[in-house]
Amino acid sequence: MRSNTRTRLAILASSLIVLGALAIALFDLVPGHIVMGDYRAFYCAGRAVQQHENPYQPTVLSACESERVPAPLFSTKPGEVLPAPLPGYLAAAFVPLALLPFGVSALLFALISILAIAFAIAGLAKLGLGSPWVLAAIFAMPLAAISLPFGELPPIALAGIVLVALAVRRDSRRIVVVGLALAMVEPQVGLAVAFAL
Repeated sequence: MRSNTRTRLAILASSLIVLGALAIALFDLVPGHIVMGDYRAFYCAGRAVQQHENPYQPTVLSACESERVPAPLFSTKPGEVLPAPLPGYLAAAFVPLALLPFGVSALLFALISILAIAFAIAGLAKLGLGSPWVLAAIFAMPLAAISLPFGELPPIALAGIVLVALAVRRDSRRIVVVGLALAMVEPQVGLAVAFAL
């Protein structure tokens, strides 16, 4: 009975920490209309590739990023540009999401990020690195309060690292390759994982 109560309290506490971190971030971001700001640059880079344009050309990105979108989603003022610091292979990976309207694409990317976070937490728990609730509380700030509202890539990279660790444990080279590819969304992270392998 005590174990059940502790588990419920842990679930409640970690849920409050994650939701609190996300709420604080959104409280700050929503009035400034900068929700999914980093994702907007990735989306526009993918759209540039899809239209056979240079995703590193400021005028191309500026034209896409300044298109009006529903509040509180991010858009720049005309003439401003938010660069997409992505390697070419990653800009190309955003082409499928760039085929959708930005609001729908941003929602889909947020769902992908949430699934990546959940997978990473469950995988780390399976590897014996902590209970899912403690891990959720640990990752509340970097993932729920920063990466998720801005539409950043660390949740996907973390999921890739965890997938590599799980695959190494199972001795599955194919899954290692998939995990490494996911980790390479943050090349500095992916390269470290590749060297470790």
